[in-house]
Amino acid sequence: MLPVRIRLESTISSLLEKALPNDFQKFKIYKHFVRYYEYKGDYFAFCSKLFEFYEMPKKKRCDKKANRLFNIELSQYDYQILGLGFHNSLIQHHEIFSKATDIKWLMTENFKLPDQIATAEIFFASLVYFNKPSNDKNYLIECEDFLDSWKQVCFTRFGNKFEKYIEEIYPLISKENSTLDLNVQAIGCVDAGNTVQLTQTQIDWVEKIEKNIEKGIELPLYRGPRQIENPKLRHLNHHVIAFNKLIKSAQHNLTPQMQLLVDSLAAICKELLGPGRKENVWNATIKSQES
Repeated sequence: MLPVRIRLESTISSLLEKALPNDFQKFKIYKHFVRYYEYKGDYFAFCSKLFEFYEMPKKKRCDKKANRLFNIELSQYDYQILGLGFHNSLIQHHEIFSKATDIKWLMTENFKLPDQIATAEIFFASLVYFNKPSNDKNYLIECEDFLDSWKQVCFTRFGNKFEKYIEEIYPLISKENSTLDLNVQAIGCVDAGNTVQLTQTQIDWVEKIEKNIEKGIELPLYRGPRQIENPKLRHLNHHVIAFNKLIKSAQHNLTPQMQLLVDSLAAICKELLGPGRKENVWNATIKSQES
């Protein structure tokens, strides 16, 4: 069985699979195309094509399909503007409620909770909090972020009456992390804003993970500094350890958890190795030289 952290974070991250750009992001993309690519279409026709692009399964979206759809030659670097996070996307409420139902099952199966704070409606409100422009957690919502949001929703509705039940989960998650990190040396990285900046060594590590996922064999562990500063790399590290534990199980091919984990790993690697990675390596190299 996968750790609660992995299952919870994967469930929340999957909300972006069917997300659409919010109004501000749509206009931002349109203005970018007009300014830098001399896009000639009107805004409403553009929005229709944009909707068509995001209707594609996330794994099938790429710069070539965007180029054909908008009749432009979009650079690899500028393709990043089409990426969606929780801060600039519009997620349908029925999608959020579906994930809230999954989270209700996950939390009640693993923790003893009063019925009042473990409803799909409560978890729905906890998830909606992240899908706002003011949210500073753009792509990765960690387990602690969700617990914070859940606690705030419960406080708004019930005061401090049930706070202790949520507070008790924090150390359990931390203990789970300690188990995951046992005998593992994690990696450090340079993080600037919304961009994941990787050194060449880190890129090599992520690429090797990607190749091993396809082969269905144990994933490599990075040998480097213990502290992981970048949340996306920390997220990847948790998934790698969970994958290696699960793959050693004789029944791992029969579990839906394995498929969920494989899909999540592939998505994280793709995001880390996505457009602009050469620039990221260059920037990270410059910063290391300056320091």
